Amino acid sequence: MRTVLPLLVALLASSSPLLGQKPLPSLRTPTEASPVVTLGSMALTPTVLDCRAAVFSDDSKNLIVFTGSGWEQFTLASGTRTRQWNSQGVNFNDQIVPVSDGKHAIHVRREENKKSWPILSLATGKPTKTLELESISGGYAITEDGRYIAACGNTILRLYSVLTDAKPVEIEGITDVRRCSVSQDGKTFAVIADDRVVVVVEGKKWELPLPKDTAYNTVAVSPDGTHLATTHATETDNGKRPGPVELWDIRERKKLRAMEKVEWFAEVPHRLRFTPDGRQLLAGDGAFVRGWIISTGAKTFSVEPGWGWVGNIQISPDGKLVSVAYQARPMVWNLETGRQPDALLGHTGTVWDIQISPDGTRAATAMYGRPTVYLWDTKTGRNLGEVNAAFAIPADGSRTVSGKVSVQFSLDGRQLLTNNEASGANGPIRVWDLQTRGLLREVPVPGRHGSPATLTPHGLFTVLDRKPMLLEVTTGKTIWEKPSNTRIGTMVVSPQRDLVALEGVGVWSIPDGKPLDEFTNLPLAFTQDGSRVILSKGDRTTLRDWRAKRDDTTTQKLPKFEFAAVSRTGLLARQNPTEVYRTFDISRGDTDTLVSRSEEVRFVRETPIGMLEDQSPSSCFFSPDGRTFVAFRQGFRVFESYSGQELFSVGNRGAVRAIEFSPDGRTMWCSHESKLAEGGIGSTQVEGWDLTGGTGEPTTPGSNLDTLKFALNGPPPAARRAMYQLAARPAEAIAFVKEITRSPTKEDYAQYDTWMEELDAPAYAIREAATKGLAKAGWRVEGALQLLLTTTSSVEVRHRLEKLVRQRDMRPLRAVHLLEVIGTPEAIEVLREVAKGPTQSLVAQDARWALQRLTKTK
Repeated sequence: MRTVLPLLVALLASSSPLLGQKPLPSLRTPTEASPVVTLGSMALTPTVLDCRAAVFSDDSKNLIVFTGSGWEQFTLASGTRTRQWNSQGVNFNDQIVPVSDGKHAIHVRREENKKSWPILSLATGKPTKTLELESISGGYAITEDGRYIAACGNTILRLYSVLTDAKPVEIEGITDVRRCSVSQDGKTFAVIADDRVVVVVEGKKWELPLPKDTAYNTVAVSPDGTHLATTHATETDNGKRPGPVELWDIRERKKLRAMEKVEWFAEVPHRLRFTPDGRQLLAGDGAFVRGWIISTGAKTFSVEPGWGWVGNIQISPDGKLVSVAYQARPMVWNLETGRQPDALLGHTGTVWDIQISPDGTRAATAMYGRPTVYLWDTKTGRNLGEVNAAFAIPADGSRTVSGKVSVQFSLDGRQLLTNNEASGANGPIRVWDLQTRGLLREVPVPGRHGSPATLTPHGLFTVLDRKPMLLEVTTGKTIWEKPSNTRIGTMVVSPQRDLVALEGVGVWSIPDGKPLDEFTNLPLAFTQDGSRVILSKGDRTTLRDWRAKRDDTTTQKLPKFEFAAVSRTGLLARQNPTEVYRTFDISRGDTDTLVSRSEEVRFVRETPIGMLEDQSPSSCFFSPDGRTFVAFRQGFRVFESYSGQELFSVGNRGAVRAIEFSPDGRTMWCSHESKLAEGGIGSTQVEGWDLTGGTGEPTTPGSNLDTLKFALNGPPPAARRAMYQLAARPAEAIAFVKEITRSPTKEDYAQYDTWMEELDAPAYAIREAATKGLAKAGWRVEGALQLLLTTTSSVEVRHRLEKLVRQRDMRPLRAVHLLEVIGTPEAIEVLREVAKGPTQSLVAQDARWALQRLTKTK
């Protein structure tokens, strides 16, 4: 049974066509809903999100992406899919390996006929020939370019050519093989076999020296056969530690140099590739890709896409591009600039943090396990650049497991703060100049504990080693610092970023570090004006006026609810844990009176074995103005906070990882975890969803004025749409708003008091007349009715009050929203009049919050 509060028309409640309706429909069904803006390209994403490898076409203009079931071709200029093949006769355990000519692939069989490998044409999907391997009892290795296969059996290693019918080269005395690389002419090759590196030049063997407790991992031979690159790991007391990439002269049989040593995410780089001209060497392990000039060892290329790649490194035939195959999509970079082509730029991991600039024009997105933070234009989705917030390396040399990068814009939108959270080493905290994307300040984080930080107009506030401090961004100079305090816990900052509330401490002034209030409770949020802070302790939530050092709200126990979210306007959302599918109660923090109750919220998830299971929401969130509320898990449901009714919903899109609202409340930004993204590995876009009811821009032409007025009291999707359409007709809209938000007079207040007394009159007719009069008064008397409801002992009065409270006329609340959207001096003047209404009135309170926001932006 649904528990949505009915939406009634207060003036004509008994005859409203909305009475007795079924639960309100969604704006769009999940199959119809679509985002209005997306941040991050999904170009190069295969139809089946299971990217195994990628290879460039022979003209370097296309990329062919291989999945478990076939391959697809994409145009690099636009990322458009141009061709698609489904391979035939490929079993579940088989593998399709591309050849670097961009025309062929190897069908690696793992079950029956596992020594008989068809060579497939990428144009037709049919075999051009079949490669018969004599034995693979000692293992096999396919070169990175796919042109050769080294197979071992009976102490003989055989090197097969994939593209020619040349007789395999045989080398005796080798019992197993793990890696292989071959020169362009096929006369020189190197293998990792029997835990050693064996180099063969025209049939003659040369073994690299193997230091104690060292194991080689990867080898690569230059195209002309003159150079060899290797990687290795050494056993230490702390486990395997990677050594540097080493370069060898094959003809002189000596080591030339060790490249820059890099603390790789994995034990050692698993991929080595020379460029086609042999001038550069690339090395990578998924978290990092580095490039060097062979002749000098100078670093020329450096990207940190993040961990999780399972495919290969490929270099385009013209030597200009490099691709790395991730599970959900490959990434492509320009070898000269290290940048991704704009048409292909997208997230390679699940986005765990989204931040919108204070003016709403830009967004910053950060992926789990990836150091790259992307910047976007929120209107067009165009990429504006990126910053590289590299994870710290522990001083003791221990391994870091990359985690989340949190981001925050400064209030003026000119700077960006990034803060790294990782297992093994948190930080550093960095501040970036958004005009140049250059690093302004880097603050190391001591110890293994994270340090909260925020950019304020007064400097960088942070807590380092339990010491709160304010730093000057440009110089790093300490403005003020407090002694270490072990009681410090969760930190929240006021919207103006001039106040901070610290768990176990209280409220401080950020500019000078002056204590303003003391408490030990958990701070949840400041209200919009910063005058009060919402606190939680156990099963109690209080709204505290820190200036008066007083909790000015009820502290009664609410055992059947659990706290869920808080808005800047002081609304509390609690979800009921006793029901399988939870409802949300929205209440006012200052009075703890119920504002609305949502419908039951549940989400459907497909289990790994293909079963469908229902799940309750995992979290919820308010928009900055508190008028919109979203509950999410495997998708999301968006509600109008004041009515509890649904705006729209989207389901079965993967677990929601981050949600953020635009400052003007028109757009909700959301990231989902793809179905292959368990552990944060998959690729996702950030989607911007329209909260205006489908109008898009507020100048959308409206329909008949009377129709729009009527719709303003209808279901939330239609009401939002009508509101934004009315905003395009400000003169008519303001005149209409004045009618429905007229403040009560002294005579009105006296009449309301009389009617409330008459709710318990002996005569039925008097009680009915009083009830109808109070219903007509609507929002003007709502606060008084709520107060009376908490104090009356009359069953009759309580019954009538509960009915009146449920019969909320939504037009005045939506009219206040409309005035804020219009934002003209005339609209602000009307808001001021509405804000003078009854103190406990939700409409008057919403008008006061709206005035604060408008004053802040003017």
